[in-house]
Amino acid sequence: MEITSFSATQSVMCNKLSKVGPTGSVRALSQVVLRTASARLSTFQRWERSSSSPSPQALSMAGFIYRGVADQTQCVSCLIVLSRWTPEHDPDFEHRRHSPTCEFVLGRQSESANRMQSSSIRSLTPVNKDVSQLHVHSFSSLRTPPYL
Repeated sequence: MEITSFSATQSVMCNKLSKVGPTGSVRALSQVVLRTASARLSTFQRWERSSSSPSPQALSMAGFIYRGVADQTQCVSCLIVLSRWTPEHDPDFEHRRHSPTCEFVLGRQSESANRMQSSSIRSLTPVNKDVSQLHVHSFSSLRTPPYL
């Protein structure tokens, strides 16, 4: 089964396929070999690089492998196929736009949020580094009641 959709801006053609070639499913292959960006990048060896498409590095970082046909790329997680790339296309953005529920896309978003959160935590400066003194400072202004 093949589903094709086109955006109104004639951007990236998008097909969702269950198989890549006659040898089997990308999903099964990705379980074993295509988890890393460098493994996905190795599929771009025969990519006809031109100034009219994003770099293989950007495509592989966005979760895509090269299908070996024209400029067709396929996500190893959701199996969406994107082609007709132009220099203006951002692989991460196009992946999110055409497949917002993709596990790879959602995983990258949570990684990004975690990085932002941890960097903001690191940028906080403690007011008092010696926690044991916090207790002393909080009660130092209290007075003993006269009836004690």
